[in-house]
Amino acid sequence: MLIRHIKELLYNNGYTIKGAKQKLSDEASDQETKSSSVSAIRSELESIIDLLD
Repeated sequence: MLIRHIKELLYNNGYTIKGAKQKLSDEASDQETKSSSVSAIRSELESIIDLLD
């Protein structure tokens, strides 16, 4: 999957190797942000469930 994504960035989107590396880094950073948001939402929902029990 990662190899295909790199190939797409390089050949189809015209990224340089440096640009593709930066794009992948940015995407990983975005994923971490989303993951922490999901964790916060999950924690909040668990608190609500505890209040309801």
